[in-house]
Amino acid sequence: MAAGAGQDECISHVVASSVAENAGIELDRAGDARGAIAKYEECERELALAIAAAMPAHAEDHPKLVQHRREVLDRIAHLKSLNGRPATIPVEDQIRAVQLGMQASSAASAAVGSAGGG
Repeated sequence: MAAGAGQDECISHVVASSVAENAGIELDRAGDARGAIAKYEECERELALAIAAAMPAHAEDHPKLVQHRREVLDRIAHLKSLNGRPATIPVEDQIRAVQLGMQASSAASAAVGSAGGG
């Protein structure tokens, strides 16, 4: 598809989601809910694309990506429900680190594995 030669589309989206997620977590921890929501929404979009591209090459990671996307969506909902008030649930309680089996890029697994502060 749109992925370049030698580039796995799923892994590309996982890496992009991880970058956005890490930025969101930093903003979240700093109390910038609006900024965190924007980054988490970017992360969620990239995770949705990764999920769509996961089969069949990354079948073992598909359910992990689905679960992680659900965690990000839960965090977005929590922050939005507060209407600018400080978060009442620590980010680490909602977004957990995920270990992926994809081997084509150790950077993808390392990036997502560290995302939840784990």
